[in-house]
Amino acid sequence: MKHEWRAVTYICDSSDSKELARKRKFDQWFSKYNRVMFAKCDCIAVFGKQQIQNAMIVRTDNRFWDVYLIVYHQLNRVIGKMDDEERAA
Repeated sequence: MKHEWRAVTYICDSSDSKELARKRKFDQWFSKYNRVMFAKCDCIAVFGKQQIQNAMIVRTDNRFWDVYLIVYHQLNRVIGKMDDEERAA
């Protein structure tokens, strides 16, 4: 990422039930190649019985990192609540 204010989110595809293997592989890659320039935050978005592994990567010099983190966690919670509301309807 060339600009310190950018953030990246990614989702581990679960269509073939290999999302945990993808997450482990990405965690290994991140640990190996991160040079303290980036921070990674992991979350799980829950849709009924399905859990979606996802993460956000942000540069450590990003002056908005705390806002990004709050919004990222809120988004993961809201997705689960939306699913709860759909099941209740």
